[in-house]
Amino acid sequence: MEIPEIELQLHSGTLGGRFTTLEGILDQIYDEISGKLFESGDSDDGNSGLHRFLAKLKQAKTVSKSFTIILDDPVANSYLQNIYAPDPDPNMKIEWYERTKEQDDELGISDMQVEGYEGDPSLADEEIGEGHALEPVKEEPEEVAASAPP
Repeated sequence: MEIPEIELQLHSGTLGGRFTTLEGILDQIYDEISGKLFESGDSDDGNSGLHRFLAKLKQAKTVSKSFTIILDDPVANSYLQNIYAPDPDPNMKIEWYERTKEQDDELGISDMQVEGYEGDPSLADEEIGEGHALEPVKEEPEEVAASAPP
C-alpha cells in the first residue's frame, strides 16, 4: 500500500491480514506510529520528521487533503467495495497485470511443484480425510463438442 502524497509506503505483511475500511487502515497506521513515538519518550527534536508525517497522515484520515491510495496486490487478495456498482467507480482505477518473475520468486510460486504428483510413491498411502485416500490423477482427454454460432 502506498500514499504518495504523504510519502507512506507499506510493504506486504506490514499490517498483517485485515478486513477493514480505509479509515480503519489509516487509524491503525497512525496508532502504531504514534504509540511507538510517544512510548520512546524522546523529545520532539529527534522525531520532528515523524511528527510531520503524523500530521500529514491525520490530514489524510480526516480527508482535509486529497490523496491517492495505491494497492499493489500481486496475488489479488485485496478487495475494495465499489459503492457505485454495477457502474464503475469514477474514483477507482483497476489495473490487471501479470506477476513478474521476481514477484513469483518472492511469493514462492516459482518453487511450487504443481505437476507430476501422480508418480510420487511417497504420497500413495497418505490419508487426506476420513475415508479418502490420495490416488494418482488419471488424465483423460476431454471430448469437447464444437457447434457453430447461431
